[in-house]
Amino acid sequence: MYEEIDKENMYSLLFKFPDDFMKAYNLSKETLLPTLKTILIEHEFDKVVVLGMGGSGIAGEIAVDLFYDKINVPILLVKDFKLPLCALENSLVFSISYSGNTYETLRATKRVIQARNNFIIGVTSNGELERMLNRKNYPVIKIPTGYPPRCAISYLTMPLIVTLSTLSRIDMDEDIKYTYSQLIKMRENIRREVRENKNLAKAYAKKILGKIPLIYSYRPYCSVAVRFKDQLNENSKMLAKFDHIPEMNHNDIMLFEAIQIEKEKVLVAILRGSEEDLDVRARIDYLKRILEKENIDFIEISVKSGKRLSEIFEMIYLTDLISYYLAIYRSIDPTPVHLISDLKKYLAQVRQKLGIEEQ
Repeated sequence: MYEEIDKENMYSLLFKFPDDFMKAYNLSKETLLPTLKTILIEHEFDKVVVLGMGGSGIAGEIAVDLFYDKINVPILLVKDFKLPLCALENSLVFSISYSGNTYETLRATKRVIQARNNFIIGVTSNGELERMLNRKNYPVIKIPTGYPPRCAISYLTMPLIVTLSTLSRIDMDEDIKYTYSQLIKMRENIRREVRENKNLAKAYAKKILGKIPLIYSYRPYCSVAVRFKDQLNENSKMLAKFDHIPEMNHNDIMLFEAIQIEKEKVLVAILRGSEEDLDVRARIDYLKRILEKENIDFIEISVKSGKRLSEIFEMIYLTDLISYYLAIYRSIDPTPVHLISDLKKYLAQVRQKLGIEEQ
């Protein structure tokens, strides 16, 4: 069944997720550390800026969750071709594009190069981004080719983790080893050969099947919830929505008072970890009370292994497999993203017709 639907064998990439996690860390350390300390000494930064779209852009979301309370400079995420003025001076900029040809990222990167007193680190497998940065002697972290960008999440994120941990004077080695061991254990429990009654990813996928998932979480797990929504969109080709706690308590919660579609078509997914203070717990308890009262299905996806890095990547791995099994159950090949590919071609034609320079 799997081979007939998963024609491009995304599962092989998901299976080696734990191995890629460790390889990505070692690659980033080997490539960055020899020059990183010199960069930080020679340049003064008052912010970190992350440029990236889609599967490449989620790396910045993960970095914020990991370091928001550990680093004393702001991390600014830019998922656009337009940059805020504050990003154009005294910034350490990560330009992340798996293909190296993401139009929005190239355009934003070109603008940063034209500005003053910034330093750029590129993360890419190939393409124009590498050539653009090489011409200006900026370092480029070359990552392996052959992945859909969303499956290269470890390679796209690790340069940020290595840099921000160095900035924060945090030794990540033990956390990396622990996370790797946890991912290996998880793989054994959610691999394809494990039956649904013992496979959490399959069980959750079956509960979500036929529903519209409304996903909620809180810091430091919001990046996972965003990633989960995106994976449901791209892998499972499903409508999904995300909002974060406590913000959803000021708006989103009201949809359950007079929900506009059949309740049996909705499922709420709450992502939970060990970093859950009493205020957050009270809000989740109240939400669950409402859902039970209104007979709206919900699931709680919990990972509580005790370390932030591990919990984030374990949740990513689990939710990635949920989206994969959902695609299989819906008889949809998870790899192709035809509309995204067609849109890129269409926009390139429009720019050519209007005489707009390709970046």
